[in-house]
Amino acid sequence: MAPGAMFLRGEVKLVSPLPLRIEELTGKTSVGKVDRFDDAGLYGEIGSVRWAAMKPADRFRIGRAVLDRARRVDPPGLAWLVFMLEATGADAFRDRAADLLIATAGDDADAWLEEATRRAQELLEASAALAAASDAARLARGRPHHHPRGSKAWPAIDVRTSVEAAARLREAGEEATDGLGFEGVRPRRTIVIGGREVDRLARVGVRCDRWLDGIAATLGLPPGLDPFPGGALVVQVGDHDQLRLLSAGHFGHEVLDADDAIVFVTDDGPFIIIAPPRPQRVENLGRVIGPDRDPKAVLASEAEVRCITRGMVAMLQTRRVPPAWLLEGLAEAMASTLVPGSCIDLIRRPKALASIRGGRPPRWILDLDGDDPAFDPEGLGRDVAFIVATRLLESGPGVIPGLFADLKAGRSLDEAFRRRLGVSSAAWFDDTANWFRFND
Repeated sequence: MAPGAMFLRGEVKLVSPLPLRIEELTGKTSVGKVDRFDDAGLYGEIGSVRWAAMKPADRFRIGRAVLDRARRVDPPGLAWLVFMLEATGADAFRDRAADLLIATAGDDADAWLEEATRRAQELLEASAALAAASDAARLARGRPHHHPRGSKAWPAIDVRTSVEAAARLREAGEEATDGLGFEGVRPRRTIVIGGREVDRLARVGVRCDRWLDGIAATLGLPPGLDPFPGGALVVQVGDHDQLRLLSAGHFGHEVLDADDAIVFVTDDGPFIIIAPPRPQRVENLGRVIGPDRDPKAVLASEAEVRCITRGMVAMLQTRRVPPAWLLEGLAEAMASTLVPGSCIDLIRRPKALASIRGGRPPRWILDLDGDDPAFDPEGLGRDVAFIVATRLLESGPGVIPGLFADLKAGRSLDEAFRRRLGVSSAAWFDDTANWFRFND
């Protein structure tokens, strides 16, 4: 009969209870009699003790003892011992159990060992899949700047409390990056933490402060007014693995596969994590950008502008969230306007115009959620939102600030459009579709 059909399975009863004293890996000591065991652990007067909770040497020693007390020191029993030790990562003791099995099973030993290893691998794979599913279930998913947490008003921006807020924000960044060897600097209103030299991080901070000023002016904020209680925190990570690890480890959040950055809006200010642009995106931009520009640097700057825009809009006045198309469209428009050498208009406008002229009016972006793939970096929704937001900006300096003020105050999109543009949102979008059919 094949070993698989005879393999020791399920709960096995001992002929007589076995008294044990087990010191677990956690330091807990369990004392009492054991009267049965299975693949997961031991049971009886002792309670329940998992194999994985024991020291590897104890797994081997106690495993042999319960087999002996169950009168199963035979090939099926010893194969089970090999399986249990391999499945719990006690490889050195697994080899000792394999030697016992070889001595007992003779010519059939290889078949028994193969079956034990197969079962161990099946269990390990199932455990890994379960752990991954459990982690995925625990992690929030999406773009968190579209879903700010909390229901209270944002903290008041006060020069008396800004120092404490900035200190908390920086401390949060240092805690999240602990052990990575990162440095931190705060030139003015932007705190930058990363794995580069302090002077290079400082240059990033100065640049981000410049973006911050430009975005604030577009949103109609008074010059010199701090838009955040403690500033903006930008954490520059080395790769997308670090981006995912920091997001999951510090915020319990999963980064969408397409994204190079994520923005968490905290009461002290936006906590931004940015990874370097993907090589394919650098290569694609390199084909169209001017010869005097570094495509990687341009993409990095554009990412900074987008993230700061998202954080600033999220923290305007109230926690109400504006439509995703308006926020993402403005983020693209700001990056296109503020970053020297940006090719956003050159790349996005033709795709958006082709869509409209191909018979798809731009109104389809109105109902999109911010997590929709249409707003991925190469998504058509982002292209269309960009030219729509650009047209709003061209409608007058007070239009965008007014729309956000109304939406943040709780007015509907239609009401906000009537107040700021004199027509309903539907009429404005219809007019925009007609405009772009004949104008670039």
